[in-house]
This record gives sequence, structure tokens and C-alpha cells, in this order.
Amino acid sequence: MRSILTCLAILTHTTGCVVLGDGKTNLPTVPEVADSWVGLSTDDLYYYRFDLSKTGSGRVGEVFLHDDVSVLDIDHWVLDKRSIEIEISAASRASSGIESIKGKVVGSRRMVLEITGKDWEKTAVLFRESDWVECERLLKSHVTDAVVRE
Repeated sequence: MRSILTCLAILTHTTGCVVLGDGKTNLPTVPEVADSWVGLSTDDLYYYRFDLSKTGSGRVGEVFLHDDVSVLDIDHWVLDKRSIEIEISAASRASSGIESIKGKVVGSRRMVLEITGKDWEKTAVLFRESDWVECERLLKSHVTDAVVRE
């Protein structure tokens, strides 16, 4: 039960800020942000997976409506306080039409990115993949157990 409550706290924790005694918030660090992040565009049409390495490179996977998959190379990403800017390779920019990816890291568990092209813009809300995988595993086993008992 404690594990489920922990997962629910993670999923419902919207700000992600840890307040210290002096009223300041902890800023995310590169090692904390260097991880796998997954989520959806706000129109629910695109699913994303961002793999960010500690060296500043990585890859982006994008799938449109469970059909068309694109994998893009990240040449460089930079974290400045809570702001993140992700630069994809020239070849990836040409094939995807993406001109820029930038946004904010909210606390330590959520990222909101603006992905823009020449005449379009999408917002994606991402979460740490490891948080979702563990919560999914715990919830699925408990919900399945409850249904079997009925």
C-alpha cells in the first residue's frame, strides 16, 4: 500500500519544487535531467521519448497516432536553471521540419517543451520514464489482483 501511495504522490505532484528553509527551490542539475523522458503533445496526437545523455547529446523518438515513427539525433542540449534548449542535428531538422525545441524542467519529474517548425508549434508534457514504469507496474498488479478477487 505504501508503494502505491508513493506512486500516486509522484503522479499528482504538479510543481515538483522542493522548498528549503530559506524559501528557495532546488534547481535541476544536468545529471538529474540526463534521463529518459516520455509524454504526449497537448493535442494527444504525438507520443515522445527523449533520451538525454550527461554528455549533452541524445535521441528523440516521436510517433504520430501509433503509426509514423521518427527518430532524431540530438547534437546538444543545455540546461540553464529551469530552462532547457535541445538542438537536433541538421539532418534531423531537415527530415522532421523541427526548427527548435525548448522549454522548462518543472521540479525534477516533469518537463514542458515547445517544439516548433516553420509554420507550426506543438507543446509536449514529459515525465521521467522510470517513474511511470514503476507506477504502472505497481498499479497494474494491484488492479489486476483486485479484479481477479471479485
